[in-house]
Amino acid sequence: GATRAMLLCLLYRAEEALPLASDLARRWPRHHYVRVAYAHALQMAGHFDQALREHEAVLQLIGSSPLRARALESQARTLHALERDEEALTALEEAANLDGGEGYQAQVLLGQVTTTLGQTPRAVTAFEKALALQSEPFSKVHIAYLRALVAAGRGEKAVEQARGYARAFPDEVDAQAALGETLVRTGHARDAVPIFEEAVETHPDRAWMLVLLSYALAGAGETERYLALEPRKLAALYQWVDESPSMNGRHGELIHALQVAAQRDLGAGEHDAAATHTVALEKAAQRALELWPHNARFHYGHTLAAWYRAQLAEAGGDWRSVQAQGRKALERSASLASVASPGSGLSNLQLQMHQACGRAAWALEDLDALALHTRESIPLARDVLNSRPDRGANGHLLYPYVTQAAMVAAEAGRVEDAVAFLQEDLPLAGEQATRYGLHRASALAA
Repeated sequence: GATRAMLLCLLYRAEEALPLASDLARRWPRHHYVRVAYAHALQMAGHFDQALREHEAVLQLIGSSPLRARALESQARTLHALERDEEALTALEEAANLDGGEGYQAQVLLGQVTTTLGQTPRAVTAFEKALALQSEPFSKVHIAYLRALVAAGRGEKAVEQARGYARAFPDEVDAQAALGETLVRTGHARDAVPIFEEAVETHPDRAWMLVLLSYALAGAGETERYLALEPRKLAALYQWVDESPSMNGRHGELIHALQVAAQRDLGAGEHDAAATHTVALEKAAQRALELWPHNARFHYGHTLAAWYRAQLAEAGGDWRSVQAQGRKALERSASLASVASPGSGLSNLQLQMHQACGRAAWALEDLDALALHTRESIPLARDVLNSRPDRGANGHLLYPYVTQAAMVAAEAGRVEDAVAFLQEDLPLAGEQATRYGLHRASALAA
């Protein structure tokens, strides 16, 4: 029964595996293999936290027995699915200390985890060891290896290897697509277009091929064909996600595609299309965050959905909606800040949001809100300025935020605050601006 549940998981039939594994775990709670099967079924069904608890229970159950290494690898797989890759790596290293960690599955998982952590040379080595143990049939491990080579700066090696796979597996559409993807990733998108066109024609049921074709067209600069393909691409992505909803990469591709579509529509002034894509983006991000609440990409998509709504409201002159959606976007950006890496450009995004909220407050004559958003803009503007390599030559970029904050404070009767703003921040904007600003503040005080 446990073996059947595991096989159903491998076939992505979690809806059948979960009730079977759950029943087995209830009947044999101290059978470690049954509990591992239940953990895998939970993971495939998207219940990651519960799956992790099951793995922890298995580790307690087996103690220091020879089975512990395999149990640690299973736990690492769930941690990787939860994007807790540093913990996953620790579990894998503990497993390797117990049995050497040289098995195929252990090396594949090590490659996946170290790729995510940016340890690409180590990932390349792990995938090479895995493929030395099992090189046929063509699999996702071959694709992961090619991606790791590109990420490690070994693009020429990746293309050479991909061409070798395409020749060795001529009837495998995934091998041909891997060559096309590698060409796109290494700057040869035009050469990849015919590969994906043939793949789409011969395998119309493979949603991912359509997505890869769109990337190749975009990389080749064939904008009209790329835009014409977009409705089919989005439909394919929805299908792709629904086929395996427990795979976070698929959600990420859908969210990214919707972000790009909404942003492009906004820039082109196509507000109805932008609104449609924004609604879809919000729903897709919310769905993904239910499964992966700590995923920065998904938080970013969720934040952008509110930000796009604010921009649409501003385009329509609905300042109250701008204010409401801008605040929502700022609230979501706070959640994003808790999981985003440094240097992610978040300060610039939040600065734009505060500026929009400030414009809305000005239009609505809400002086308190204007003061708040202006004041919040200053440290963000400072962060943006400090992150620029030409910071010294662009101190004047901070000047409008500081002077606006000072003027708002002064008009509200808080002249001391106005002077403090200018004294603290205007030196960044240069000596002339500082003298001018302090002169204005003194005049206001008088």
